[in-house]
Amino acid sequence: MIKKNKLLFLFILIISYIITISFFWPYIQLPFTNNSSIGYLSLNSINPLNDTLRFLVFLFPPLLAYLFFLIFFEKKNIEIRSFLNFKIDKNEQDFLNFKDVYWLIILLISYIFFDFLRQDFPNVNYLDSLHDGDYLATFKNLEEYGGFWSSAFTVHGGENIFIVLITDYFLEFSITNFKYILLVVVLLLKFFSIFLAFQLSQLSSSKKSSKIIFFTLLSLFLISLSSFTELNYINIRDLFVLIFFIFLINFYLKKTYLLDSLIISFSAVFGFVFHYDTGVYMHFILFIVLIHLFFTKNIKIFFVLLAAVILNWVILINFFGLSEFKIMFEHFFQIVKNVDYIHGIEYPRPFFSIGDGNDGSRATKTLLFILITGLLTLNFFFSDKKNFTQNEKILLLIFYTYSIISFKNALGRSDGPHIMLSSDWIVILLFLYVFHLFFEEMISKIKINLAKLKNILGFILVILVIYIIDFKKIVNYKNNFVLNKINNDNTFISKDRSEIINLISLEIKDQRCVQNFTGDLSLPYLLGKPNCTIFISPWLASGTNYERKFIDALKQQKVKYIIYNSPIFEVDNIKTSDRLELVNSFIKKNYREILNKDDYVVMSLVK
Repeated sequence: MIKKNKLLFLFILIISYIITISFFWPYIQLPFTNNSSIGYLSLNSINPLNDTLRFLVFLFPPLLAYLFFLIFFEKKNIEIRSFLNFKIDKNEQDFLNFKDVYWLIILLISYIFFDFLRQDFPNVNYLDSLHDGDYLATFKNLEEYGGFWSSAFTVHGGENIFIVLITDYFLEFSITNFKYILLVVVLLLKFFSIFLAFQLSQLSSSKKSSKIIFFTLLSLFLISLSSFTELNYINIRDLFVLIFFIFLINFYLKKTYLLDSLIISFSAVFGFVFHYDTGVYMHFILFIVLIHLFFTKNIKIFFVLLAAVILNWVILINFFGLSEFKIMFEHFFQIVKNVDYIHGIEYPRPFFSIGDGNDGSRATKTLLFILITGLLTLNFFFSDKKNFTQNEKILLLIFYTYSIISFKNALGRSDGPHIMLSSDWIVILLFLYVFHLFFEEMISKIKINLAKLKNILGFILVILVIYIIDFKKIVNYKNNFVLNKINNDNTFISKDRSEIINLISLEIKDQRCVQNFTGDLSLPYLLGKPNCTIFISPWLASGTNYERKFIDALKQQKVKYIIYNSPIFEVDNIKTSDRLELVNSFIKKNYREILNKDDYVVMSLVK
């Protein structure tokens, strides 16, 4: 009773603390230092690290208080020696084997495949000029200039580059075909989600019947976290993260160190090349794993993993070329240094921003989920129950660590979509914990043989598969595919925009390129021209050093035409001309306006 009262008091204290921190949220600030990059935060003299500091102050004191409670009041002790012995601590018979669920896996794969086949082909009525335009502009530059990063400066890394190259290789590039490849990537995400669910089902000492039920439920849950039609928790940037964790679980639970080392290191290395942020997070986790191996005196495995990382970097550097890698890292450091100044917006104030229309509810809910998940992670970590082995507890800590560091994206660009995208591993861990806390014991009491259980689950999945099948679309799929493959890009353009594009085309027809200076990234592609420089998203050149590089590129390429303004889109409603003051001054001095219609402005070099 005394322990329960102490625990109740602790939770009242934690609740009081987070509400107090939420009240003082706007006052937790760091001094503003201007690095010459211009965006919403810098224009309002807000330090981009404010939200990171607030997040740390919100999260860690309650976690430390609960840790203190577990150690000093609950008398929970960490068995340090057990964590300094990296060894297989699970018997083979405790694993969920592939043969136990292969029919369920086949049905789940059938489900996602038929779901893919029933999707309408890419919507020809919608083109996102920013996000789609990022791919389209990248393609035109790669097509014209060759190379990789030397042709296009992209905000995320190689994702835009590889997706458009794959599209062009397999289907011939068009807007419809590129959107179709994105659907295929989502299909791959769902496919790997099933195998991640299988691996996560290995974590625990549950009975096999409980693991089979958990696998089925978790698979359906993970499949639902990615979507063919809208942005969701798991998206394209998570492709290599899924592979990484599938094999990291294997690395800790089984003895296939060489194969697992090669695959997890490849996932981290190529994941970095594919998407900077998730690649950095995976490398951080690799560093933790290497440290763990070193201190557990598993020197052989330590060097196997380290060698695998180095080998994969060497292979990729040789594949892309050293000069391309140097340029990639130049872009990466520019992004690291300036992206929060350029793209950052403040994280909504917890509790007090609920209902104000600025994603306050999602922001508050997500912070609470992160805190609750942390408390549950500590609870399972110190639990006397044999729910998880020591290696499995280490994996839970690794998953939670990844979920915290990957949330940095939401602390930079703090709108609803980025908060959702950055909280995928939090909802996955919460699902795992809720199942083990509230359902596992109940399920374990149900007496049912495995064959009957698998038949029941299989029957449910068969119903889901039948429900999702659209026979008409399957029969017509090939014809629809052929028709959409040859679909004209003009179907994505409104009549008014088509008229403007024709006018601009007449003005710039004598040049092989045009430089975009707006947030309307798709416009050069629709004009059939590449950008004249690597700055396809021109505002990324924010900051004195890169603005000078932009100006030098304009001079060296003798750029004749610049799209100076477009009414379609501007990031955070800040014009590129306001963001890049040095470049804008150069354009104003050396270019003159030759077209101004419906807020589209084109400028020409003064001879």
